[in-house]
Amino acid sequence: MDMLYDIMKGLNLDDILAFEEGYDEQYLAIERLYQSIQSPSIILQLVILNSLVCYQLSCSGEDYWREFSNYFSRRNVSEQSLREEVIIFLTNSRCNKRLVKQKIARLNKCFDCVRSLARKWRELIGNQELLARRLTSSLNTRLSSKTISFAVKMLNYTLRIISGRRFPAPHGIDIPMDSRILRISRLLGVDKPRRFWRELSGKTNIPQLHIDTLIWVGYRLAK
Repeated sequence: MDMLYDIMKGLNLDDILAFEEGYDEQYLAIERLYQSIQSPSIILQLVILNSLVCYQLSCSGEDYWREFSNYFSRRNVSEQSLREEVIIFLTNSRCNKRLVKQKIARLNKCFDCVRSLARKWRELIGNQELLARRLTSSLNTRLSSKTISFAVKMLNYTLRIISGRRFPAPHGIDIPMDSRILRISRLLGVDKPRRFWRELSGKTNIPQLHIDTLIWVGYRLAK
């Protein structure tokens, strides 16, 4: 932890947000999509729903979000057609071929919740954790679930793009505890990873969702 703390303690949060905007392919995919859609409610619904089925992919996360962005950039999605359009995309996705029926059921389960929140997107800027609480209730899952955490991260990206403002993700949301974070935790000799990342976030005052980006994008660029 001391090594990571020494690296991160001097980082400025605004510089971290600028790093995300310049180098995170997921942020750039959403940004390109918004240039085509220009509807805050629709893009928020698309991004949040997509983030909730973004697991067990058949390709890299970056490739999947490019596929998602390119597909919906060419579609004339309306509020009325959105649910059907998302299901069609998921059914035919090159990168998201596993557990499709399970994922469609998940989308249907939380669709009304996501639509309601997306229509009040300005309120979410100051209360991003509201998405996590509502999704946890709709999907009957834990607040610490990795897909819930990832949805809040993508919410933060999308709200920044829509509003043209920079603001951090909430401190109260855990890093998405997926296989790569667990692997990195093991390499660091960490036996309680959730507590480790919470403590690092507290010491550096960097929300865990931004630490996630620094690790993931930094690792990709280093390679």
